[in-house]
Amino acid sequence: MPDGPVKRRLRAALLLLQTAGLRRAEAVNMTWGHIERVRLDNMDSDIWALRFAGKGNRERMVPLKPETLQALEAHYQDRLALIDSGALASYADMPKKDCPLLGVLDERLALGNDGTIGDLASNARREANATGALSAARLHGVLKNFFRQVQQQPGAGDTDFLKASAHWLRHTFAHQSLRSSGKDLAVVQQLLGHADISTTGIYVKADMSSRVAAVLGVEAAV
Repeated sequence: MPDGPVKRRLRAALLLLQTAGLRRAEAVNMTWGHIERVRLDNMDSDIWALRFAGKGNRERMVPLKPETLQALEAHYQDRLALIDSGALASYADMPKKDCPLLGVLDERLALGNDGTIGDLASNARREANATGALSAARLHGVLKNFFRQVQQQPGAGDTDFLKASAHWLRHTFAHQSLRSSGKDLAVVQQLLGHADISTTGIYVKADMSSRVAAVLGVEAAV
């Protein structure tokens, strides 16, 4: 993809979903006001995290990787540039804390209308988007378009990227965080916001290398 706001927003979205494990509906509701500095040993650290009420109104605090925060900041700087250019002029006076982490790049996609006669989606009445946040449906479309392009690449192999979605990225986060935490179910349960730890346990599937290592580590009795 050519460098620009579209590519930078896509990278921000991919990293937010894949390195923080958010559900799609959670990701589009995140604002800069949800980000706070993590305190470790009763002192402010260099780590930042998202604090929010997720599914079931359960509070979650999910640390953000520096790369993810940098990608989100690059997307925010694009928003400011688009405001200056007039493409997002409606959001010129919005404080950063109220700005969405993932937003539209053209305010024409966020304007409300009274609707017109016809059966097309474009004829339907639409409420104005007060913050310029990307909708869950629009994020889904952005990701599906990206995965369609990935499927066409020579290295796609046998993976069916046409089935890929935001939830694939959440699954990826689940597996990677379990591996990096030493399969600490309690930690990953909190990160994913699962009400039941047995749901988190679904992701614990030993790969072949783990099984080989386990068997080779067994001491022969005779």
